[in-house]
Amino acid sequence: MSDPRFSIIPADAVPYDETWKLELLATRPDRIEELPDDYSADDGSVLVALMEASGGRCWYCGCQMTFGGAGVGNSITREHLLPRARGGSNRAENIVAACRACNVSKQAKTVEEFRVYRGGVVFYSEADR
Repeated sequence: MSDPRFSIIPADAVPYDETWKLELLATRPDRIEELPDDYSADDGSVLVALMEASGGRCWYCGCQMTFGGAGVGNSITREHLLPRARGGSNRAENIVAACRACNVSKQAKTVEEFRVYRGGVVFYSEADR
């Protein structure tokens, strides 16, 4: 047992419960059956289709995206509006184009949670232009 004088975790800390993730993973629609018109292909065709549909703009911040490699902040990624970890699927209506920076920043947040995280902003694809 470690010495409590050197612990960075408060003695009254409540452990984080992630059992909800396991329950959702077991019932995810894409785990149960093959879905029509899904975006699960990894051959690059999905990214090309998303780039064309979005006009090359990130759904969240509106930056101009590129077909860059890993680690490039404005390279296009496939983003799940409702994260797969929270029950989302690969169906076309759940997938948007997002830059790598926004996708990494959003993590497993819902769109509304990400909005709060970003300070209550209106996302680029929601704004009246």
